[in-house]
Amino acid sequence: MVEDLKVRGTGGREFVSLKGRTGSSSSGVSAGGGGWTWELVRVLALTLTGVFIGVSLRSAGNQMPLSMFWSGAGGGRGDMGCLVRDAVEFARLHAGLISRARGFAWGMLRETSKPDDNVVESPLSVDFTLGMVGLGAAGKTLDEIVSVVGGGERTFHDGLRQLRGHVQGCSEKDGPQIRMANRLFVEQSYSLLPDFVSRTAELYGASASSIDFKGRSDESRKQINDLVGKDTAGKIKDLFPPGSIGSDSRAVLVNAIYFKGKWALPFDKRNTRNMPFKNAAGNPVDVPMMSRHDSFESAYHPELGAQFLKMRYVGGNLSMVIILPVGSTPLSQVEAKLNQDFIQSVKFAPSMLRVFIPRFQLESSFELGDSLGQMGIREIFSKDTCNLSLMSEQADLFVSRMIHKAYIEVNEEGTEASAATGALVSTRSLPPQFLVDRPFLFAVQEERLGLPLFVGRVSNL
Repeated sequence: MVEDLKVRGTGGREFVSLKGRTGSSSSGVSAGGGGWTWELVRVLALTLTGVFIGVSLRSAGNQMPLSMFWSGAGGGRGDMGCLVRDAVEFARLHAGLISRARGFAWGMLRETSKPDDNVVESPLSVDFTLGMVGLGAAGKTLDEIVSVVGGGERTFHDGLRQLRGHVQGCSEKDGPQIRMANRLFVEQSYSLLPDFVSRTAELYGASASSIDFKGRSDESRKQINDLVGKDTAGKIKDLFPPGSIGSDSRAVLVNAIYFKGKWALPFDKRNTRNMPFKNAAGNPVDVPMMSRHDSFESAYHPELGAQFLKMRYVGGNLSMVIILPVGSTPLSQVEAKLNQDFIQSVKFAPSMLRVFIPRFQLESSFELGDSLGQMGIREIFSKDTCNLSLMSEQADLFVSRMIHKAYIEVNEEGTEASAATGALVSTRSLPPQFLVDRPFLFAVQEERLGLPLFVGRVSNL
């Protein structure tokens, strides 16, 4: 059962005592199917990132799973909003955080998947997860997290707090919805430093509860899975499979992000028909292809060998950008050069286009440990040197696994650059249609800061 936290003093220091009260990498994609809503286009995006933390019994050379931190996108509690309110001031104060967040997005995509994999992920979700882990970190462990997330040691938590605050509560009634829910579950007999718990609540809005991992590990797993399902509008089920949470588990920190948006230029179901999509291996398959002839924002970059299409959501502050290779240019070549700053340098211009976009669902699940290690975060995974001393006085905690899971759905209702030159060719050189009939990249981004909420690759339908 989930119980409230209690605080007690031990040896002159305060701890959070979690005594319970008495009482009760895989990915898949599908194109279309039955039961779709056809009137508009909806894009629904959800992401999950889980961190398993372990206790290192260094003298014995063993380890024991301690906790999982989960960050994801799903229908959570509390509106997160669809825009950053004071974007100019936020960008001025937290330029480092924004720059690293932009770079982190596409770097993580390249590190976590093979070129021909379908993949979707939320760099923002991972940033918040790392931020919450960073609350308990010190020394080199913290330095590595800060170096990847961005900002300074004293400012990056505040930057993430402000980012959360800026967007929270801004969802529009008939526009995009972004919600966030944070939860902290700790084994009821375990003690955490109260400052860690209080700062998690203050900075990330996480509520803390105790749970019986030792006596009812599988029941606890099911309870958390049920909450994850609610936080993701039922799209993410059984995040933690049987056996993943055992009697030696100690804590689970959950960050859930949910996005749902309607296109500003909706697609009519009467224009949707099966058309061939050439998969990464070159074989064509018929998929439901949505289409609309209207004024869309687009651009073409000859050096990159790619076309860009921007499709805005109702409200105009969020958009999906599709990056499509031109001619024989391989997607991997485009992706190798791409970053979010490059996308921000693209000068989109409106023009009349017949746009064809496949309807699809995409789900990804993978471990982040090796990928984050390549990006510079290694200490948190070391049972010998990880420093989470601001989380607990128990000095032998470390992150044993970090898992990211994401889901995105695109249908008729809605969704969920060379920086040196920024050279672009006028959209007059584009063909009169934008036909997405081959592997492509995409990003769901906040327009004013240029922050990617979700990035992904579709190679096979």
